[in-house]
Amino acid sequence: MTKTTRQYIIHSLIHSFIILSLLASCSQQIPPTGGKKDIIAPELVQSIPKNKQTNYTGKSVELKFDEYVVIEGLQQKLLITPDAGEYDTKVLPEGLRLTFKKPLEKDRTYSLSFGDAVKDFSERNPAKNLRLVFSTGAALDSAAVRGNVRDLQSNKPTFETLVGLYRNSDTLNPEKMKPVYFTRTDSLGNFSIENIQSNSYRLIALEDQNRSLTYNMKVEKIAFLPDSLLIKDSTQISGVSLGLFLANRSPQKVKTTQPRAFYYTIVYERGFTDFKVNFNNPTDSLPYFQSSPTELKFFNTKSRKDTVVAKITLRDSLGLAFEHTQKIKFRESKANTKNPEQNRDSFEGKAKLEENQEIIPGKIAFKLTFNKPIVEARLEQIKMRSDSTKNEDLQPSNFIWTNNRTEFTIETRYQATKELKIVIPKNTFFTLENDTLPAKTYRFNVMEEENYGTIEGVVKNAKDNFIVELLNDKYEVVKSVASETNFQFNYIKPSIYFIRAIVDKNKNNKWDTGNFKTKLLAEPIIFLPEPIKVKKNFVLSGYILDLSTK
Repeated sequence: MTKTTRQYIIHSLIHSFIILSLLASCSQQIPPTGGKKDIIAPELVQSIPKNKQTNYTGKSVELKFDEYVVIEGLQQKLLITPDAGEYDTKVLPEGLRLTFKKPLEKDRTYSLSFGDAVKDFSERNPAKNLRLVFSTGAALDSAAVRGNVRDLQSNKPTFETLVGLYRNSDTLNPEKMKPVYFTRTDSLGNFSIENIQSNSYRLIALEDQNRSLTYNMKVEKIAFLPDSLLIKDSTQISGVSLGLFLANRSPQKVKTTQPRAFYYTIVYERGFTDFKVNFNNPTDSLPYFQSSPTELKFFNTKSRKDTVVAKITLRDSLGLAFEHTQKIKFRESKANTKNPEQNRDSFEGKAKLEENQEIIPGKIAFKLTFNKPIVEARLEQIKMRSDSTKNEDLQPSNFIWTNNRTEFTIETRYQATKELKIVIPKNTFFTLENDTLPAKTYRFNVMEEENYGTIEGVVKNAKDNFIVELLNDKYEVVKSVASETNFQFNYIKPSIYFIRAIVDKNKNNKWDTGNFKTKLLAEPIIFLPEPIKVKKNFVLSGYILDLSTK
């Protein structure tokens, strides 16, 4: 091959490669650049059946739009009421087709709400208010129920809450039954259930976290109307207000046990507020205390190797009792353990008030929580000093023990204007395992009134006892007063706050949840409509909580 021939072949190959590259680039689908962005949502141009069609006998629903579309999250976003059962989905270039696996019921009005599941291909603009209604009978049902759902504890509107109508019956159980008609709330908590068939229903709202259309009592909040709704052809109900609350009334049970050489811990499924332990044989008695909201802890102080039997009764915040018999057996220490004592928990005492925290002038409640029961306390050693110069007089009546001597509180008045110190020397507290704590001095700064604000208000039209609570921006209770018609909150840090009133119908000085099975609503909670902005050295007054509607 001559040099000229080789050069000719090389030039031909390069030329061919360039042409192929240009052709390939021309065939790629690249969105056009420049021009205005497409903000127009796809519009429905045809449907089978037609919207509001009657006497429909088909088994499928087909939608066609005016442009290419994509379907996103259809299983989660499509709401079909009443329930039409399972269906197959076929995505079409300009729409979609749903084919139901079972025939639709006769004389029923079906509603299909697609949410934002259908979007245009180019910019993902969702189709707006996409809803199809049709009837398998001669007429469309026209009844409707509308309202709003909020969280009872925070008064915030709830989003994507399931709101359903259930056939009214004595055996209704939302844990096992699904609603006949349902919808989900929008971002403002509003809901609208339309095209309802005449019948008697119960209205229930659920968090429905797993979108199962059923109620999980342990983790999901619920709201309901205690009375049934009688729906007729022309019924239009609006203004329904529902407040979601948690009402975990599932049976208490032992979740697990944790046996160790020196300790035996019982962990329960739910928290408890009161407990009682009776040992079958009094000589087998063991020290114990509530070590956490869900745990009871027993101590092996006599190096027991046999099994101890105890009858334990718990009571939770709902007042529900749980009783069981527990066999307590400590785990034996391993034979090759050189120092078994190293398996004991170290002794700890934690203060509820943080170091250098600011405290209200004149009175303090200082609390220490221990992780072991105290058997000896040399309380006369404890000193309280005001402004580093004056020793406050502490009396036995100022000392309070709770939870089997694992919680110690000092409640007293003091004279400090700048700083308060609580001095606890070494060898003040001794546990049942003969532990003690090193010396510790707790320092607190006394609040200066000009750095804080005050909130004043009035409660009107109260027919029951009530509790007024001041909440921070995390909806945590900062302060509260019980049944004070003219309420006042002093020494409030500058920030944003909310005020609510709990209607204490059973007069137990706390909020009580409801019970769906007995149609008992949770105790009402009324909020001031707007948050309050507290400033330094300001008194904010004129706030009114009206309880006339509760």
